[in-house]
Amino acid sequence: MPMDTHTTRIARLIGLTRRPEGSWRTAVEVTRNLRRLDPQDPIRFDFALAHLGISGACTARRDDAVCPTCPLQPVCVHGSSAGRARGEDQLPVSPGQL
Repeated sequence: MPMDTHTTRIARLIGLTRRPEGSWRTAVEVTRNLRRLDPQDPIRFDFALAHLGISGACTARRDDAVCPTCPLQPVCVHGSSAGRARGEDQLPVSPGQL
């Protein structure tokens, strides 16, 4: 998964990684987690993740004007108790959410 500031931020918010930087290790971890959603093409979610940050659809903080309509709200650390309490072994998102 190509990592930039947008994909790194969104990946952290939805539990694909806990790493704060877009390093090689972060890319490997995010790709591994996305492979659980699509084993054949895990990086197909690159644009979906980056677009949330680029477009301003995700403000990186709780925003009552934006968060309730976000498709990732159920798994985001800002959106739900499930997102905040997610276990290490649970995959945070489903393919339909991206």
